[in-house]
Amino acid sequence: MLRKKKLLIFYLAAGFLAAVLFWLYAHLSAAMPAQNTADRWAAGSERFSQISVFFPADLADAGTETVSSLEAYINEMIGVKAEDSESRPWVDAYSSAEIPVQAAKYDDSDTVQANVIGVSGDYFLFHPLELADGSYLYQDALRRNSAVLDENAAWSIFFSLDVTGMRFKIGEKEFVVQGVVREDDQKETQEMCSGDARIYLPYDALSDITDDAALLCYEVLIPAPIRHYARNLLLDYYRGDCLDETKSAETDGKIPVEIVDNTERFSYASVFQHLLQYRQCGIATRAIAYPYWENAARMLLNRLSLILVLILLVTGSLIGVTARLLIRKYRNRTFHLKSLTDKLIVRFTYKNSV
Repeated sequence: MLRKKKLLIFYLAAGFLAAVLFWLYAHLSAAMPAQNTADRWAAGSERFSQISVFFPADLADAGTETVSSLEAYINEMIGVKAEDSESRPWVDAYSSAEIPVQAAKYDDSDTVQANVIGVSGDYFLFHPLELADGSYLYQDALRRNSAVLDENAAWSIFFSLDVTGMRFKIGEKEFVVQGVVREDDQKETQEMCSGDARIYLPYDALSDITDDAALLCYEVLIPAPIRHYARNLLLDYYRGDCLDETKSAETDGKIPVEIVDNTERFSYASVFQHLLQYRQCGIATRAIAYPYWENAARMLLNRLSLILVLILLVTGSLIGVTARLLIRKYRNRTFHLKSLTDKLIVRFTYKNSV
């Protein structure tokens, strides 16, 4: 009786812990919107893949020329004609590295430290930061002097969040506030943002304030008829001959950029694969200063890896104890197949003899 109570307590405790771990994993894996654009964009049965390309310092100066070449290549590969480019079935965005600047109200000489990110394309589709005021910088309405501030920048410059339409300056260049956004409150993102004031400008406007407008990240959302199609499409652009469903870390190492498939990045299979390659995760083979959201995603991946280890331990113990009970019950059974066959043989033999 005591043994049965202990088993019941074990199953209840392990089952509850497993349920909590599964819920926590699902909650955390969906808590980073910048990694889930494909899920938000997908309609019906059509599948999309979200891919990020990160550029090392020695390739970053190519800027918009690289993006134009990539866009032309993707259009060609998925069969979009130039005259149909406005109705293309895919979207993209690109952004610069963060650049430290001094910003101030237009009529004030007191400056504050802020970080500027140049963005273009549908950047705020990939990074749907919550609006506190105004609107985003949209691709079809990117004015060269428009800007979006995060809450830290708005408070630092204007001491207010209701600042849409107000003017400020970076150096001698004047900008107009188009909106104010809140950075994600997700734990890893908050750690990487670290309270910095952040200003989002049109990518083309960076040349007005700095000569260091380096391209850092290109993001694209592409229809994916087969798994890894979009990722291999970009691999093919840089390396060639890789349009298949396999993916190899060895081939990735031969290309000059880093390509990340965000689509299933936090799935159980992807995180388990990350666990298998854990020893190599800290090895950097390219000189890339990742943006804050990518660093946050890598931190979350490590956190999910730990949770997955706990899930495997708990579910493994449940399966192990259950298997042991079944084996013991089988060994202590009073019913044996040989006894049944003997009884059947005797019964049929008796009937035939009668």
